[in-house]
Amino acid sequence: MDRRTLWQIYSLIIAIAILMAIVIPLRGCSESSQPVAIPTTASDPIPSKSPDNSGSRAEQEIPLKTTLTGQSGQVFSVFISRDGKFLASGSNDKTIRVWNLNNGEPQQILKSSGSIETLAISSDGQTLASGGWGTADNLTLWQISTGVIKYGFRGHSYNVTALSISEDSQILASGDSESNIKIWDLRTGQLRISFSGNHSGGVSALVISPDGKTLASGGQEGKIKVWNIDTGKEQRSLSGHAKRVTSLALTPDEQNLISASSDGTIKIWKLATGDLLGPLTGHTSEVTSVAVSTDGKTFLSGGRDGTIKAWNLSSGELLRTYKLSGYADEFINLAVISNSQILVSGHIFSSIKIWQFS
Repeated sequence: MDRRTLWQIYSLIIAIAILMAIVIPLRGCSESSQPVAIPTTASDPIPSKSPDNSGSRAEQEIPLKTTLTGQSGQVFSVFISRDGKFLASGSNDKTIRVWNLNNGEPQQILKSSGSIETLAISSDGQTLASGGWGTADNLTLWQISTGVIKYGFRGHSYNVTALSISEDSQILASGDSESNIKIWDLRTGQLRISFSGNHSGGVSALVISPDGKTLASGGQEGKIKVWNIDTGKEQRSLSGHAKRVTSLALTPDEQNLISASSDGTIKIWKLATGDLLGPLTGHTSEVTSVAVSTDGKTFLSGGRDGTIKAWNLSSGELLRTYKLSGYADEFINLAVISNSQILVSGHIFSSIKIWQFS
């Protein structure tokens, strides 16, 4: 069985994208119904021991709002714009659909030459990067308003498996199934630097730091690498996950890196030292995605168990669990933007589901 088939059947990828505008709703976490106070900050010392989350909060159910249909293949990637106004979805039917989240109608249908595995939207909401399988044109930058291709990047000879766009919308990082990492200038479309990520099995996750100077990569083998984005020089290698790294997120102050893995755990790393808090446990199956709030105090995680969990970043304490109503283990990818109280999931049965926080 080839790599593509294995990924489709056994390694269904979920990724949360919280586009730097997250305010995690904590009301109701305490008996007083007041917001939970979080006195610690991301700069506080990280405990060396794993926190005890055995007494986790009761689950809050998230109802299904609507289902979007139109794509004829499995929906491998979903990504919500920072302003929460539109959603992009990518499928193995070789199309990307840009949906208006106000009315649920597609505003653009973009046709690709191959299956779409990964998407990223720039923070200014102007451009969309797509990566996937099959052809030399497996990495593309689209102008969202017109649906026109801005750049067709050539350089990856293998499947593009991970993308990240910098906060200033000027840099794109891409990784592929043979562990190649490339840094692109989005102002010119030119390749800035290319280097090997040294990941056995390929690159599975990427994240660019808020200042655009550092790149973290995760691999199929479970290792994490930290790179200087200008030189491609490896700054640090972090080992601890037993299986594939599914998602990475950096705190706004760039002090901490959060990783999720197929081994069912979450880890918080001190970027300067490599010191570790973890593993954080609570999900009952593969943890597929993580994203940090803009204040750096809390973060969300999503898993194949159909739950979204809110965590205190400094202490590792589990603050709240959200359960998707009527969830079946069929979604591949997940995106959330909590300021609009919307959560979106892409499914193997060609549908996109929109969930509504109460």
